[in-house]
Amino acid sequence: MSTGSNPSWMEAVETLISKRDYQAALGKLLQVDDAACAVLTATQRLSLDIMKGECLAFMGRCREAAVIGNRVARKLQSGADHARYARACFITAVAQHYLGDLDKATSSANAAVFAYRRSEDYEGEVRAHNWLGNVLLYRSDYEHALLAYRESAKLARKHNLERAITVSRDNMARLLLLMGRLEEAGAAFRRNRTYYERTCEGLGIARHDLSRAYLDVLRRDFKSAERRLRELESDACVQSHLREHGVWFEYMGEMRLMQNRPDEAAGLLEKGISLCDERGTDESLLGQSRRLLAEVRLAQGNLDEALAECDRAFVSIRKVGERFEEGAAYRIIGEVHSRRGETERAAAAFRKSVEILRTIGARLEWAKTCLAAGRSGAFSAREQLAFLFEAERLFAEVGVEYWCEQAHQTLTAILEDKPEAAAPVASSQGADKDAPSVVTVNPTTLNTLRVARSWAQQDMAILITGETGTGKDQLARYIHAISPRRERPFLALDLNAIPETLWESELFGYRRGSFTGAVEEKTGLLESAAGGTVFLNEVGNLPFGMQTKLLEFLDSRQVRRLGDMRTLTLDVRIIAATNRPLVAAVDEGTFRSDLYFRLEQAPLELLPLRERREDIVPLARHFMASFGVPADIRDRVLDQAWFAQLPSRPWRGNIRELRNFLWQLVTLTGTRLDIDFDLWLGHVLAHANGNGNGHTHGHGNGNGNGNGNGNGSGESEGINRTTILKTLERRDWNQRAAARDLEMSEANVRYLIRRLQIEKPAERIAVG
Repeated sequence: MSTGSNPSWMEAVETLISKRDYQAALGKLLQVDDAACAVLTATQRLSLDIMKGECLAFMGRCREAAVIGNRVARKLQSGADHARYARACFITAVAQHYLGDLDKATSSANAAVFAYRRSEDYEGEVRAHNWLGNVLLYRSDYEHALLAYRESAKLARKHNLERAITVSRDNMARLLLLMGRLEEAGAAFRRNRTYYERTCEGLGIARHDLSRAYLDVLRRDFKSAERRLRELESDACVQSHLREHGVWFEYMGEMRLMQNRPDEAAGLLEKGISLCDERGTDESLLGQSRRLLAEVRLAQGNLDEALAECDRAFVSIRKVGERFEEGAAYRIIGEVHSRRGETERAAAAFRKSVEILRTIGARLEWAKTCLAAGRSGAFSAREQLAFLFEAERLFAEVGVEYWCEQAHQTLTAILEDKPEAAAPVASSQGADKDAPSVVTVNPTTLNTLRVARSWAQQDMAILITGETGTGKDQLARYIHAISPRRERPFLALDLNAIPETLWESELFGYRRGSFTGAVEEKTGLLESAAGGTVFLNEVGNLPFGMQTKLLEFLDSRQVRRLGDMRTLTLDVRIIAATNRPLVAAVDEGTFRSDLYFRLEQAPLELLPLRERREDIVPLARHFMASFGVPADIRDRVLDQAWFAQLPSRPWRGNIRELRNFLWQLVTLTGTRLDIDFDLWLGHVLAHANGNGNGHTHGHGNGNGNGNGNGNGSGESEGINRTTILKTLERRDWNQRAAARDLEMSEANVRYLIRRLQIEKPAERIAVG
């Protein structure tokens, strides 16, 4: 706004405000005496009020600022002084935003946008647009907030407003932090730093550095976060601006909580809350700090106070409508009820938290809730695994190694202790207990499962390839069981098991009288599986005409029964599988290329067992458990020296053959405690080597007489007890690191430690 006719001291204050040095500007205003004010015109007095209101708003004295902004806006509302009216509306929007009255803040910000536009103040217009984005951010409407910030940046670029561009990008980066898109946020902050270093703008630098410190906290880079926050602790700008000072206490408190220092965290958060309460600095900040304090009380084991603090947080959270904090608070409530054994209340709170955080797209907090729910014991085994798989996927997207490791360790512990729960399966009748789970320690197959878990949450068609017996049908059931469709039917059609003439009627159904023998209506497989999943095994066998119909369904989601004129729209996912190379079939002209590429959008390949032999022992453990072999007998079998040799030997067949083979052995030997291990050995070696010649490191020669040429040590080929012990000692008994050095799976290292009775020296002393 023009300041040509203003006194020099007013122009000096305006210059300080333009530099965002609100502390110095307010200091000068408070020094103005009554005599200086007495000579001002009415318009100049309004300008004086506007300057004072803006300083108060950004220094955290929001109630005072709101009173001034409202008063000035009412005076100017019906006049033509658009520039001053715009600033008054903007001040009011800022103050109301921090005080939590977001409806009034939105109205005031919109009024400021139009007034700035009428006065052709483009920088002010961008600033008001940014504040509309801030209101949407508080309401956790991240999608529209991001659009608002992008519009602000676009307008700023149009008018070459460097500072406005930087502020818009900083706001976008802060939003990306809440969405768990940490790498993108970090890149944006790095780009913006150059501007703040060049302009030396105090408040802008303080806010920018606080945001970068919080990024370090979320990444769990505590060393860098500590350095940044300590530098900001004595920053005069942070100290003089109540909101930024409160944010500092919040970030430091959250870091101490993550460092497992809850008492320190509580002290910091309480100081921040006291600061917020002092002058009504920021209702959102108050809600955030109280929610974090509830999490601290939970960490301290004070469950009653954790719930009470959540209730206090909800007062501010619901006033602002901040869904992010609401979702995080429900997670705390779920954990409290879980610790009390109140599983129904815990499950309800966890589900509410997931629903909120998933809806707004806050991936990191959503993943934390999934992890907490999976650990809670408030859900069935299937739901528990679904939560943990979702947590693992989300943490991988966020990219924080600590959280990825937490999800991985939790899943590993569950799957190793209860391998039969590794892949819950489903059918139209419920759980199919005879179907094997997806049990693996093979890195390639684990990666396939990670991809499958990601695609399970989407609705795309999936194509599974692999040799016969590699578990394609089990993987399809697994995908269905962890997908949002898990409560709906899973129906399978093996195209090798029925005549080709019945394929169309099986898939689409028919009307009564549509052909000879159609004496009653038949519901097709696709219609019966409405809302669920249809698994088409050996899809490569489909004739060309049926391929066309399947492609039409994938494109339109519509089917028509044979003999019927009506079409039905169905919500069904298709999972197809084949042991044939479909690319070759496309080249030969026997498989439609457009259908192949439609299915190939989500391809999964399962390795044959000979390429993942490290899975033989885990699979054997799982199958014997599913056959009902008692745990003590399973352990005796798996502790046999020859069993450890299986992964290093050739194996004929795939998972199906291994399961059938083990079933024969169980049937042959029974479940007695006096198992004839020589008999087991003979069959295992004969099957593993294909000729029964017994050239192994085991006890026998494959004919059951137990007099083979092995050394009987039970140590894997090339790996002996001394090697394992030295590796563990070198790696400070970190089993995962030792497994990498030994080039074997962590599960195999643990197995060998147990079987070879390797103990830490301290543990041996303690036992002695």
